Amino acid sequence: MTLRHFRIFIEVASTGSITQAARNLYLTQPTVSTAVRELEEHYGTLFFDRINQRLRITGEGRRFLDYARHFIQMYDEMELAFSNSGISGILRIGASTNVGISYLPRFMQLFQETYPHVHTQVHIQTTAQTEAMLLNGALDLAIVGGTIRSEQIALTPLFQEHYTAICAPGHPMAEKTVSINAFMKEPLL
Repeated sequence: MTLRHFRIFIEVASTGSITQAARNLYLTQPTVSTAVRELEEHYGTLFFDRINQRLRITGEGRRFLDYARHFIQMYDEMELAFSNSGISGILRIGASTNVGISYLPRFMQLFQETYPHVHTQVHIQTTAQTEAMLLNGALDLAIVGGTIRSEQIALTPLFQEHYTAICAPGHPMAEKTVSINAFMKEPLL
């Protein structure tokens, strides 16, 4: 089996479609189908159920996907570490909307100043979408403000945010300290 087989398998599993995987990888559908079939024949198991022209990954397919992602990640890291003496490559970063708008531009500026030969790809979307991309191996790291639910993702707090509520001077809560429950009952922008 080749690296290409593993990369194709990961893309098919991620998209759930031979057609979409072929488009994403700039390959023909028969090439993608053949690679998946060769993997299944080599390992002697079906990684996908084929139902009404659709693919659904099997339990063995999910297990193989974990290995394939780990294998490709380790290979890519090795290539980056030994391909040249300078730090270069591509860093795929995800961010939730608020973090992506408020903080990421400054982080990216500092990163590019420190590592000018590393190209970055930034994906700004919801925390849930960012989490899914991390789990699918489509991102190398992410900075989010929302809650990450997967136990497979290592979390490192970067900073805390403090919020201040404001209201019009004539509002019944103006110049008062109120409980969080009372505050949350108010219509908020």
